[in-house]
Amino acid sequence: MLRILILLVTLGFLTQLDANQIYFWRDTNGVAHYSDTKPVGIEAQQIELSKLNTNEFKINPINTPSEPTVANNKQLQINISTPTDQQTIRNNNGNFLIVAELYQPLEFNQKIQLVIDGSNYGKALASSSFNVTNLDRGSHTIKLQLIDKNGKVIASSKQITVYLHRAHL
Repeated sequence: MLRILILLVTLGFLTQLDANQIYFWRDTNGVAHYSDTKPVGIEAQQIELSKLNTNEFKINPINTPSEPTVANNKQLQINISTPTDQQTIRNNNGNFLIVAELYQPLEFNQKIQLVIDGSNYGKALASSSFNVTNLDRGSHTIKLQLIDKNGKVIASSKQITVYLHRAHL
């Protein structure tokens, strides 16, 4: 609500700027002066300004549909862009990054759940990247699930397998 108020006040000021006049004159030293008020006792030239560039803004309510919408007639789809399937990851601490690829932005109250080896890894997040920490060495399956506001899985990525190598002493 505050953002809308600020936008309206700003637009009000901008419309007043369009109505103001600009005056130009040079003083006795030849210095150019510009002002939005006509100087007293000095001959000033009124400058005609071209119309300011304007944009029309339409304020729409937040999109909170009961069912997820399909952007550009594409089905809801989520993929894992990093790491790739069958990738070997070498990290002695067992840390790596998982990045999701979405074909449409997350809608209000949608989240992504990371699933490693068939179990949820942490909480579902409204983020497309996940930091995995201290994962044991070995083979791991990874999948991402797109969750709606009711906790229902509405899309899943293809499951991939990664191999984590940690130095062993």
